[in-house]
Amino acid sequence: MIIQNKAIAYYENALKIAQDIGNRKDEGALFGSLGNSYSALGDAKKAVEYYEKALKIAVEIGDRRNEGIWLGNLGLAYHDLGEVRKAIVCYEKALKVAVETGDRRNEGNWFGNLGNAYRDLGEVRKAIEYYENALKIAQDVGDRRNEGNWFGNLGLTYHDLGEVSKATVCYEKALQIAQEIGDKQGAGTSLGNLGNVYRDLGEVRKAIEYYENALKIAQEIGDKLNEGSWLGSLGNAYNVLGEVRKAIEYYEKALKMSQEIGDRRNEGSCFGNLGVAYRDLCEVRKAIVCYQKALKIAREIGDKRNESTWLNNLGIVLEDEKKYKEALACYFLSVDICTQIEYPNLKTTESNLKELEEKLGKKEFEKLAAEVAPRMEEIVRKMLEGIL
Repeated sequence: MIIQNKAIAYYENALKIAQDIGNRKDEGALFGSLGNSYSALGDAKKAVEYYEKALKIAVEIGDRRNEGIWLGNLGLAYHDLGEVRKAIVCYEKALKVAVETGDRRNEGNWFGNLGNAYRDLGEVRKAIEYYENALKIAQDVGDRRNEGNWFGNLGLTYHDLGEVSKATVCYEKALQIAQEIGDKQGAGTSLGNLGNVYRDLGEVRKAIEYYENALKIAQEIGDKLNEGSWLGSLGNAYNVLGEVRKAIEYYEKALKMSQEIGDRRNEGSCFGNLGVAYRDLCEVRKAIVCYQKALKIAREIGDKRNESTWLNNLGIVLEDEKKYKEALACYFLSVDICTQIEYPNLKTTESNLKELEEKLGKKEFEKLAAEVAPRMEEIVRKMLEGIL
């Protein structure tokens, strides 16, 4: 976080100079660099502002290569905000520019990011097509690092489909490439992904070994971002084993790490995971506080996907406390967001609504729904402010 803040100060000074002397190309590049810095800090909203300024200048001065880059980066920022359809539009435009300018490497990148977007929308088969295109280009141009990345993402997608053997093959190929080219970060990611496979197969102790190896690599190379991620995964694994107190220890370490580096997205996820753990321990009040913190962060950084997830989870614990009005407001808002961004979690929240209707009875549920629906945002906002 300190490094990024120093970079921002440097870019802002350089930007002022570029503007004073009328150097449009440098002005655009510096707007883009500021976008990159805010993106690294997890402030995707601010990143969008800067990428749009960089893009506008690139278009005005006819800088096609940077036009494609800023379009793609704008897509990445929208993706971080959960606005996946907007991201797809940007990726497609960036892909078109890359094809027209013969930029094969970025052509592959934008194919891969389109794969990421469609995977997030639950259109997994479509995602596989894009990843395969990205993989082929990486192999054609000898881009071994991205070859490994796209094998890894194909693995994630096959994992989503429950095709665990295919996922494992992809992860192992990604791991092999990372080891061959000395990409320690990539090797750590692949080890962690293999850990996820073993966790889902019920071989949780084996998963823990993989997570510990991934964590060791992250610590060795000073990769704080992935260090926090694998600490969280270890927490998840111990939670599956029913060792909830141990899980909480790992979640708290991951939370501390994310706060130190300014990774707000992972900070929110850590609070959310702590909420899950405290609910498992029947410490519902603590769970509510953690979910509220996770939800606040998701809203502040514009992370729609996690906002919908934490609204749903908060609804569950509020329902446990018989706070049906607040629970219903959370569920309704979660459904709204899932519908807007086409997030597959919609089915989970709809199922929770159905269960609440069965619990309250149709007549009482409809009466409460009529009261809550027009005020759902106000109810949630006041709850987060500690008014309710």
